[in-house]
Amino acid sequence: MALRQQRDAAFELAHAGAQLALAVLVAELGHYGFHRLSHEHPLVWRVHAVHHSAPRLYWLNATRFHPLDLFALIACQSVPLLALGIEARAMLAYTLFAIVYGQLQHANVELRTGWLDRVFSTPGLHRFHHSTDAREGNQNYGAILSAWDTAFGTFFRAGGRGFEGPIGLGALPRFPAGYLGQLAAPFRWARILRENGADRRGA
Repeated sequence: MALRQQRDAAFELAHAGAQLALAVLVAELGHYGFHRLSHEHPLVWRVHAVHHSAPRLYWLNATRFHPLDLFALIACQSVPLLALGIEARAMLAYTLFAIVYGQLQHANVELRTGWLDRVFSTPGLHRFHHSTDAREGNQNYGAILSAWDTAFGTFFRAGGRGFEGPIGLGALPRFPAGYLGQLAAPFRWARILRENGADRRGA
């Protein structure tokens, strides 16, 4: 009886792990699609720019989003999972994992991740995504995985060197710093561009 219970518990654990892995893979595709769109479409960039306006990376940046941006990201990650009929437990496991991993991804830590960069969107990779240099910043869109960046050609790792440059909005040094100003920023975009002498996108 004890052996059977152990076997059932092991099967249940493996089943839960497989569901979590599949949920991450599916949700990450939705995240990748919207995240890339938010960098490539000027109108969507207006709301995503709030996330990139931080002058340094630390774990709280994982929650620094304009509400419209956050709502769209959550929808793009969650709707495919709900449409596929994800179980409530698996959805909860994915949500908790994504939240915790987001803190790690934005943490100001040095990790030797090596080949894991090809699997996970590590803190070292994500620093390049926050670069003021668009050639680096418009890469590494994954929140958890690097799989879709690899598949669609946006994976970026600069050889053996770590990221050493500045982060933030290089073209918008006078982007609003306060919470209310950032909430209003997408709707005052023309004025923000004028104040910074930037082009119509302000990337």
